[in-house]
Amino acid sequence: MSTYRAAIITNNDQIKQPLKEQLENKGMDVDAGGTAIDESSFYHFLFVGEDVFDRQSPNMFQRASVCIGLLQERSFENVRNWMKQGAEDVVLIPDEWDRLDELIEYGLEKIERATTISSGSSIGGEVLAFYSAKGGSGKTLLAAMLSQCLKTQYDKKVLFLDLNAQFGGAEGLMALEPVRNYSDLLPVLNELSIHHVHNVTTEQEQTELEVLSGPSHPEKAEEVTEELVQKLIRLCKEHYDYVIVDVPSFFQTITYTALTEATKIYYPLTPDTMAIRTFKQTKALLDRLQLTSKDKFQLIINKTETKNEITEKDIKNIVGIEAVGKVRADFYGIQPFINMGLPFYTKKGKVNQTKPTADINRFVQKNLVKMKGK
Repeated sequence: MSTYRAAIITNNDQIKQPLKEQLENKGMDVDAGGTAIDESSFYHFLFVGEDVFDRQSPNMFQRASVCIGLLQERSFENVRNWMKQGAEDVVLIPDEWDRLDELIEYGLEKIERATTISSGSSIGGEVLAFYSAKGGSGKTLLAAMLSQCLKTQYDKKVLFLDLNAQFGGAEGLMALEPVRNYSDLLPVLNELSIHHVHNVTTEQEQTELEVLSGPSHPEKAEEVTEELVQKLIRLCKEHYDYVIVDVPSFFQTITYTALTEATKIYYPLTPDTMAIRTFKQTKALLDRLQLTSKDKFQLIINKTETKNEITEKDIKNIVGIEAVGKVRADFYGIQPFINMGLPFYTKKGKVNQTKPTADINRFVQKNLVKMKGK
């Protein structure tokens, strides 16, 4: 039996038969149907003809690693519709028939990379959760900076998981417009694979960071379950060096699930009495839930300035925990990047130098790269 499975959905025999032969010549098992195929099956490649596109369930496109549209008439509207459904690419038939070979080879390489990462990771990656019960702590910004730093400066395979459903947060910070989000994985929850995850992530172009966004509508956010969050984190942990999770401040079952699954919980704390009071109340709750072991629960002091009345030493005396890192405030330095959605780190060795980016890089060297012995 072949390692790879492919499906062709079209009523056009002039496309179906030659493509079937082409795939079989590459050693694939091919299902060639008319208007539909078994939606309970998973395929490495899915080729869907323009003639049957409107009759396909959106879930169908989640059941393949690589989905390619077969068009007979190219238009902007057609291409946009295909991309919205998650197509890897579209091919104009017969004019671009030669491109199919290139796309198939690209797809095979993509699948092979995912398989290699999976088999080469015996203990899985790190799940780093950023959580603060107080709004304005800067957790989303720190999580995004850390993700970009690990990806660009240390060549790590990183996934940024934004659990702030309803209205999101990370997509605005990174100037992304995700077409899909993790709520689209609910129909395939029982067969969830890394290929499904790849189909719903959005790539930040300048950094090549993979971002998995939440639904931007409150009614959709209510459908997200702790089972989905748990399976998603565990699956991604097997395929990425780091899964950075931006956990919502509001404590609910999803929050608890994410914190439980995390390798480490980073709690950003600003040096003010309101933040400290909230922290002490939150830690009491997390203590009862057994989420505050020394190795797992760690403090980061954020937005520090020389003019702060409350010092790092004061915080240690008040809360009884020594911070593993601190990030200086730099309002004017980081505002242009936030407002324009620009990355704080781009290529290796190329950093938009601000106080926070320097501090995050120092934090990575001290706590993460050193910890993993790399």
